[in-house]
Amino acid sequence: MMGDRLIGEAPEYTLEQWLRCDALWPHVLSAPAYAHLQATLDAVQTQAEARDRHAGLQAIFNRLMESAVLTPLFNYQYQISAPPGVNGIRLNTRGWFDFTEAWLPAPKS
Repeated sequence: MMGDRLIGEAPEYTLEQWLRCDALWPHVLSAPAYAHLQATLDAVQTQAEARDRHAGLQAIFNRLMESAVLTPLFNYQYQISAPPGVNGIRLNTRGWFDFTEAWLPAPKS
């Protein structure tokens, strides 16, 4: 599966919601595997401590990567801060633009 998630300020929440809510997961995993994933996510959320929930979620993602269900392509933070239409680039209704139109380099740290 290939996807893109803007992680933002709450990565654990965003990634867990991706596993729970993305309509593609039931088609990528077998029915028993998808049910097991959902049950495992439920079990992780019953942990009282945030660090235990985070560790449990990390373990889920590690298993998905080890079984080649997920393959991270990159770990890159990007931010585009410009008014719509700057330099002729138009954003679509979801806030994306055609990357063939322009290349914006990452900010220098």
